[in-house]
Amino acid sequence: MLRAPHQRRRRTPFDVLRRTAATTVAVVLALTASACSGGADDSSPRGLVDSPSGSAAARDGTPSGEPPITFASPTGTSGLLDYPHFVAAMAVVPQKAAVVTFTDLDLVKQRLGYGGVTSDSPTSERFDFWERARADGAMFTGTRLYDDSSVMSLDYGWTGEDVAWEVDFVLTEDGCQRSMLCDTSHGFVLGLRRDLDWSVVTGSLQDNGFAADPTDDEIFRTDDPKAPFELIHLIPELHAIAGGNELGLQRISDVVDGAPPYAPLVGPIYDRLGTVESMHAATGCVDLPTALGPDATTDDVTAFLKQNPIDDLAAPVSTTVVVSDRRAADIEVEVGAEAPADDLAVRQTAIESWPGLQTGIPFAEVAALRGERADAYESFDVEVADPPTFRAMVLTDDAPWALCPYSEAG
Repeated sequence: MLRAPHQRRRRTPFDVLRRTAATTVAVVLALTASACSGGADDSSPRGLVDSPSGSAAARDGTPSGEPPITFASPTGTSGLLDYPHFVAAMAVVPQKAAVVTFTDLDLVKQRLGYGGVTSDSPTSERFDFWERARADGAMFTGTRLYDDSSVMSLDYGWTGEDVAWEVDFVLTEDGCQRSMLCDTSHGFVLGLRRDLDWSVVTGSLQDNGFAADPTDDEIFRTDDPKAPFELIHLIPELHAIAGGNELGLQRISDVVDGAPPYAPLVGPIYDRLGTVESMHAATGCVDLPTALGPDATTDDVTAFLKQNPIDDLAAPVSTTVVVSDRRAADIEVEVGAEAPADDLAVRQTAIESWPGLQTGIPFAEVAALRGERADAYESFDVEVADPPTFRAMVLTDDAPWALCPYSEAG
C-alpha cells in the first residue's frame, strides 16, 4: 500500500548528519549552501544541513562562530566519507547541472544480497550480481565500468565491483544564444569502496600509461583507446575518481576547489526522502508531444488533451525522482509557491491517465502514486509495480510529472 503523507518521513542516516552539524563535514555543506544562496536571500534554496549552531550564516557566507572551510580542505573532505554516499556525490556535482543521475551501489548490493562483492570475489559471484542488478531494473546509473571488468581485473587490479557510488551530470555551458550551438559539459564521479588501497588505484593508472598533467598532479591522461577512461581527476579526500569531457572535468575541478555544488538544491526536498538508492534530477519541463514520443500523432495529442486539459498547468522549474528500493520512489516537482491551488490535482490526474505510448505500457500499470503540496513542490509518493519501465520513463522524456502547460492552440 502507499504510505500516507504523514508516514512518509523515515529516519535515515541524514538525521545523524543533522544532529552532528557542528562537525567538519557539516561546516563544509553549510558553506556550500551559503555560497549558493548568497547568505542574505531567505528565499534561496537551503543546504542539506543547517548552519552548525542553527543560526543564520554571516554575510561573508561563513556559519556564525565557525572558521571557513573549503571543499578543497583535506580535513573537510575526509569528513564526507563518514556519511551517506549521496552527501558526497551532491557535493561534487556543479550547481548548474541540467541533469544529475546518482546510484548508491553499496545499497543496491546490500538489498540484492551481494553486500560483500568486490573485484576480489569469484568471477561467478561478480557476474551473478550484475545479472541480478540488471534484472532488478531499479538502478539509474552505476554500470559505467561493467564492460571493462575483465580488462580492469587483469590490468588494473580493481573493477566496477569496487565502485561504492556513481554520479553523472550534463551541463549546458553559458554564453551562447542557441542551444544547438552550446558546448555541453558532461562528467561523472566514481566513489570507490573505503577498503580499496588508494595506492592500487594510482599505481594502476601509472602502470597502464596514464600520465599526470603537468599543470595538475591530480589529473591523469592516456592515449590508449582501450582504456576504461581517457581523462580523469583524482579526488583522494573522497576516495573517488572523476571523468568526462574536458569541460565536464573542469566543472568538477571547480567544485572541488570551492565553486558552488549541487548539494543545496536538494535541501528543500531532503526531509521528504527516505534512503536514496538512486536519483535522477532535471531542470525545466517537457512539452506534451515530446513526452508522448516520436511516434505520437496529432490524434494522440488531441485525445490526451480532451481528457486532461493542461493549458494552465504550472511549468516545473525542476523535477527529481528518488528510488529508495525497487518498489518505493518519490517524485518532487518544483512548481514555485505561486502555482495554482488545483495544480496538484491536475498533474496527478495527467500522470495517472498517461497512455505510455513510448513504452507501450500505461502509467497505471507501471506505478501508483499519491500527491501532496509541500511549499514550492508537488510531492508524489510512488509505489512501483514495474521497476524497469519506471526507470525507462525516468531516464527519457517519457515523464508526465514534468509536463509543461500545453494546448493545441499553441
